[in-house]
Amino acid sequence: MRWIRRAVTRNSFRAAAFYSQVNTSIRALALSDLDEADRILSSAFRTSDSRRTELQRYLALQPNGWFAAECDGKLTGTVGAVNFGEFAYLGMMAVDPPMQRRGIARALMQHALAWLDARACSIVLLDAS
Repeated sequence: MRWIRRAVTRNSFRAAAFYSQVNTSIRALALSDLDEADRILSSAFRTSDSRRTELQRYLALQPNGWFAAECDGKLTGTVGAVNFGEFAYLGMMAVDPPMQRRGIARALMQHALAWLDARACSIVLLDAS
């Protein structure tokens, strides 16, 4: 599916940007994904700071609560949750900039929230930077 997004400025139109939705699969984030996930986080947050140590710590705390988006076999996004029972922390949400605006973040967030809902977690704290 393709769609066009048009941005209107004062008296002119910017060139239409073409975005295409992609086939995205969501799977568990693995230790072997940490380097690529760290690259995506750094790129998406526009920083040179590594978050690999944090990712590794969170993955150890909640091994089944961290997810990766893949498009055509390539890691394109991450999100994760640490479930404390009645509430959960949700964060490290990022999509590789060249793949943004294609519904990947929405798919990741829906997957993480469904995972928490299945565990009867009713309060989710989003860590947004």
